[in-house]
Amino acid sequence: MKTSIKGIDQIFIVSAPSGTGKTSLNKRLMENHPEYKIATSHTTRSKRGVEVDNVDFHFVHHKKFKKLIADGEMIEWANVFGEFYGTSKEMIETEIKEGFKPILEIDVQGYQQIKNSIENQKSIFILPPSIEDLWTRLENRGTDSFDKRWRRINTSKNELKFSFLYDFFIINDKFESAYKSLEDIIIHNNTSKLISKSQGTEHCEKLISEFKNSELLNSLRPKKS
Repeated sequence: MKTSIKGIDQIFIVSAPSGTGKTSLNKRLMENHPEYKIATSHTTRSKRGVEVDNVDFHFVHHKKFKKLIADGEMIEWANVFGEFYGTSKEMIETEIKEGFKPILEIDVQGYQQIKNSIENQKSIFILPPSIEDLWTRLENRGTDSFDKRWRRINTSKNELKFSFLYDFFIINDKFESAYKSLEDIIIHNNTSKLISKSQGTEHCEKLISEFKNSELLNSLRPKKS
């Protein structure tokens, strides 16, 4: 049986490999269309920088998060590098009551759980133009060690295998054009200028192949990977 989210006719889900730029794109959408809001997720990881509890995330201990799972309160959740992330139905419905149109920003692992369980949802997969470009973006963020960057890009390669689950695809080559595509899908309900699903999945296959064959990545690849 599918879950119905009270008070909303359509809910959008946005996923992307780490470093692809989904947070920046979604932030621009919120700035230009304040009636939309990224649904506040729960996480067990520590706060970063200027993050605020109950604004950026609901920061909870592992024990609390596991209880939420056991009680059936999470509509999706994922274990990402040892930390839990997830979304509760109650939080989505609360934000709807407050007058917002929530967007779920979740990873592929989480989306696999809700693909066939939430009514009236449309999904968007944001992709890098190339795997080498993705590596450069992760490197330029300067927030992760080499080992963590490698885990992230390896996870991204595995996530790309599930591209067939998604409805729409955006290649974030140029930020402004990628943003226009995101706005067209969510705000204007205009998908005529998007790449097709077959083109999106073909691009994902090319990215996976590049991960295996890139001279840059092969020169960096840990010996046991």
